[in-house]
Amino acid sequence: MNIDLQFEQVLTYIDNHLDQSLELSILARLTEVPVNHFECVFQALYHTRLDDYIALLRILEAAQLLGFDKQVSIEDIAKSAGYGSVSAFNQTFLSSIGQTPQEFRLSPDWGNLFHKQQPLKTLAQGHDSLTEADVHITIETLESIPLVLIRHRAEAQYVPQSVKALAAFRQQHQLLPTHSRTFHFIYNQPHGIDDNYHIDIAASVPVEKATSLQNRVKQSPYFHFAEIPNGHYAVFTHRGTAADLHKKLAYLYGKWLVSSDYKLCEQPLIFERLDAGLDSSDMHVKVWLRITDR
Repeated sequence: MNIDLQFEQVLTYIDNHLDQSLELSILARLTEVPVNHFECVFQALYHTRLDDYIALLRILEAAQLLGFDKQVSIEDIAKSAGYGSVSAFNQTFLSSIGQTPQEFRLSPDWGNLFHKQQPLKTLAQGHDSLTEADVHITIETLESIPLVLIRHRAEAQYVPQSVKALAAFRQQHQLLPTHSRTFHFIYNQPHGIDDNYHIDIAASVPVEKATSLQNRVKQSPYFHFAEIPNGHYAVFTHRGTAADLHKKLAYLYGKWLVSSDYKLCEQPLIFERLDAGLDSSDMHVKVWLRITDR
């Protein structure tokens, strides 16, 4: 089964289970796409974030209940929409629809509700603006690369602190960027500084150097040994803005992946930083996406 059909099954599953907890692992299992890549593929195919899509469907369904079924309480509607409290539901409904649930029930603004449904039309509209010539994806075979890394599992705004911690470690142990490569393992794509960002920030380390660092890393609660596994990778190099990089990633996870003979591995997306990693308006990165034959 191709990716398009697999993700159509996910859309159907979401529609039929809006009143339940939609765990990412369950949705990913339906498509046989690894959890680390599921949201990237979803956004590339449907041009909207998974969380935003589910939230919009739940609000639209709640609006239908409010407008047509006066017997169902607002508390029950909030619960069926997946909200832990009525106040959270009221706030989201107001910001999404422009009326409180109580106001909508008394005098629904159907015209505005119809307008809110327009983003769903993007599921059936083409947004592909890049071509293979714009991205230039190649397949490369990579030998395993030993690493030392720090795991960042906190808000995106604190990533610079993790970057500085690894930089200090590299400085102390002569793992300078001139002869030690820099890699970022991307587990999710935050859309705001308050969103949790799961990223591993790593430096390549020669085998003999790793041996001498064994005790230092073992005693540290922050640094860990890891490796980039050998295998085949879809690769492209980007120089430019972060926004343009995301467009290329959408092409990679969307049009390119759908039309290829490859499937994704569990290994998360990797950015090899060829710059200092400080300027999002002029990034220089090499993107590595591990793949295998279908």
